[in-house]
Amino acid sequence: MRKSKLWVACAMAAAMLALTACGKEDKLVLVTTEAAASQSDATTTEDILADIREEAENTTEEEKKREPASEEDKKVTLEAIYDANKGDTLLAGGNNYSLNTIYYSDGVEVYSEYQFLGFDEDGTYLQAYEDSNGIVQVLDKEYGYWYLIDEDKTCYALIYPEPNVADAIINTNHNDMIISLTEADQTIKDIYREDGDLVVETNYKNDNASYVFHYVLDDNYKVLEYYCYDANGEKVSYSWVTEGNSYTYPEAIATAHESMMTRTVTFKILEGKGLESSYTVPVDKPVQLALLEYKAYTDEACTTTWEETADDSGMYTDEVIYLKREGADTTEGTTEDSTTNP
Repeated sequence: MRKSKLWVACAMAAAMLALTACGKEDKLVLVTTEAAASQSDATTTEDILADIREEAENTTEEEKKREPASEEDKKVTLEAIYDANKGDTLLAGGNNYSLNTIYYSDGVEVYSEYQFLGFDEDGTYLQAYEDSNGIVQVLDKEYGYWYLIDEDKTCYALIYPEPNVADAIINTNHNDMIISLTEADQTIKDIYREDGDLVVETNYKNDNASYVFHYVLDDNYKVLEYYCYDANGEKVSYSWVTEGNSYTYPEAIATAHESMMTRTVTFKILEGKGLESSYTVPVDKPVQLALLEYKAYTDEACTTTWEETADDSGMYTDEVIYLKREGADTTEGTTEDSTTNP
């Protein structure tokens, strides 16, 4: 259940992923990229880790004053919390937002994620994801794909070419980064005040397990931080929201944005109306495909599976990629619909 390269950033999914992530390593591994470091006054990796650890320990171990919820507090609903924390609401205030999450196994920090939603310094809409394994994924809204840096530090143009998939991912990331109502059954368990903050505890269940979420909210229902505990009361994750920060592009992605040498990658779907879409990609960046139902081929007869191949100079050229679902009828319809992204 570990997060796949198909990044759909939502708090509920993160809790599910923690079970696998927490079994991965038995040591502290945290995001220490420029994005995470920019939120701290620390100047070294050790300082950053110490700051994060101290904040988490102070938050969880200090004795807090708990008070009963007022009648007005008890009117809160999950829908109201979601509406207060979806991207449309958050960005309407003019500030950027980020979400940091640390995952635990047996009380040990084992994995972390950083998510950013907002705008870059030029006013371009931006979604970004980073994790402590070195994965970076940044949306290029202008061209309709993501830049992906993998664990080997290779930078790709990550494309979701299937109809409507990319838009669905962008929309989900935009509105469900902090909390989602669509991942599983979630109900309110308790409502109270703690050190003056409104706290809403929820029971969360999916097909595999059950959890308790502990959301700390301001008076407008914005999430300040939240904890996830498993059925045994063990902490699975701790997340906190930061308002008003900025995002610094990794050098490889910043360079790709400035590239003047590009190529065209065209996709043709071999069924229905024969939908066609094209993407403009830097010539020095290989394409990585994220496919759910289709397979990719280099020829219309679908005899050769597509693989990205550089030329002798290490660059990549224009190409046409054919997409087909197994068993699909490729004779239905004759009207071709061509679109360029965006």
